[in-house]
Amino acid sequence: MNRVLHALVFSIAWLVFPLYGSISTIQQAFALGGAFFVTWLLGYALAGLHGKKAFSSMKVFAWIMFLAAVDQISKLLVRAFLTEEQVIIPYGVSLQRLDNVHHSAVTSFFHLSVSRWGMGAFKVIALILLWFVISKTFEESGEDAYSSLGKILLFSGGLASILDTFLWGYTLDFVYLYGFFTMDIKDLYISLSVGAILLYFWNHRKKKENP
Repeated sequence: MNRVLHALVFSIAWLVFPLYGSISTIQQAFALGGAFFVTWLLGYALAGLHGKKAFSSMKVFAWIMFLAAVDQISKLLVRAFLTEEQVIIPYGVSLQRLDNVHHSAVTSFFHLSVSRWGMGAFKVIALILLWFVISKTFEESGEDAYSSLGKILLFSGGLASILDTFLWGYTLDFVYLYGFFTMDIKDLYISLSVGAILLYFWNHRKKKENP
């Protein structure tokens, strides 16, 4: 049962997403349901790390590099082979190319105009600062596999975002959720990282209450 609940926490981004917008069509329900189900399955697999020891620093860095590379390779494949929309879930989820020139979800949402190099520099500085803050927090609280997983997922997503900005000048999104938005693999990393970090603090609190 714990593993099922942990998988739900990994999917928390999709559980709270309806708060940001109404689900008014069957297509939107299919899209959100499909995204939630895939994330839940991934979360269920990742929940197998519950109670395990933290990864070594070398392993964390290796996984960050690997996952960022997976994100970039997926985009190379999309550029090469995705010429028209490919339906995954009818009326819900499809693959279609969208060149997001806003560089980030925030600038896209608010339609802000920021230069490629300015945004790239900002992302690098922000990611470095975030690394030190999160690493320090985890070290003081005591690390475990979930803290390692949170860092891997969050910073692989951050690194992939930086690569998008410097290498391409835009983000190539290609997973379209009908009626909502188009995303890429790094967005999935970041949404899963939220669950991993929440589970880390949840477990840490339980340990303090029941030493």
